[in-house]
Amino acid sequence: MEGNIEMETFATYIMEEKDWVKKLEIAYYLRKKANTFFNNTVIFKTVLAKLFLDHTEIDLDKNLILTACILCNCKKVDNFSDMEKIKTYAKEGAEYLRNLGFDERFCRICEQVNRYSGLEPREPEADILELKANPNKQAKGAVIEARLDKSKGAIATVLVQRGTLDVGDTIVVGSSIGRIRAMKDEILVFLSRANPFVEEQQVFIEELQRKLERFDIRTVTLQADNYDLTDSLNYLKGIIKQCYGIVIIGFRQIYIEKGAKKKGGKNDPRFFFPHEVDVSGQALTSPFCHIEGTIGLLNDLPLLVINEEGVREEGIIKGGKFCTKTKQFNLQKIEEFFNDKTVDRQISVWIGKVTNYYLFLNLKKI
Repeated sequence: MEGNIEMETFATYIMEEKDWVKKLEIAYYLRKKANTFFNNTVIFKTVLAKLFLDHTEIDLDKNLILTACILCNCKKVDNFSDMEKIKTYAKEGAEYLRNLGFDERFCRICEQVNRYSGLEPREPEADILELKANPNKQAKGAVIEARLDKSKGAIATVLVQRGTLDVGDTIVVGSSIGRIRAMKDEILVFLSRANPFVEEQQVFIEELQRKLERFDIRTVTLQADNYDLTDSLNYLKGIIKQCYGIVIIGFRQIYIEKGAKKKGGKNDPRFFFPHEVDVSGQALTSPFCHIEGTIGLLNDLPLLVINEEGVREEGIIKGGKFCTKTKQFNLQKIEEFFNDKTVDRQISVWIGKVTNYYLFLNLKKI
């Protein structure tokens, strides 16, 4: 039997999908397969474009505009110091889209979104995608956490609910006032750990934070002195609900020089594992690690467990299929721990889950 079979191109596949949220999901999986650019800014810009198109009467193909909005930055770079790359990434992206089956006009629109392209005459769809939000509208939102960094100064985690927040803006929180020196869009994760009481523990926390910051992930923690005993649980649940993952560091907090678990326990078929267990020489971490970790799991957050050597592994820090667990660490060998390839792979698996969860929830919210 002879005949011609026309294979469906990626361009045909995504253009024929009329659900713009599903288009975002397709672009997200393209990123995983081909390492194209796709992050929360793509989602945000697409939401703005969709809102604009929904409330504007224009004689243009709205489906094409939304598809171009999602894909126009497919070869965008994160290194903003490389000016040549900034000027050429759109051209590279247009060539990449041609190879995916998009026609010349679509590729031209995507290239023109970059102000440095210089392509004339401009397509009207490209002008629409170059629309900017009002930079003069004051921002309003909520500060959910603030801390003082030794090198960076005061740092706050802000959820902007309305308007535009820019570097140089004055920010007022209660009776405090300050000026924004820098901003970064990050994924929040909750860090559960015993309050550090030796320098090595603080060094370990800071080293983990630096590692996560390279992936735009930042930790937020509820200090022991922040707990309001009258409403601590609701306060804690509120903070964790703002996060996209949770990390438990099982520091040794309580040392058991001599002791036993289930002391006096004897074999009895009515009881589950009633045997006495010698726990001498072992340590326990903070009970809040179990509480906060459980709240995280109840909110479906990806869980990472990192235990110090000598900590008794039971409860949620024992790990299991519900979490990602690293090998144990020694506070005297912190650098060795973070340079370990197995540890790096274990943490990377969790980072992937957090990033996927973040993108999934933002796709669903819009």
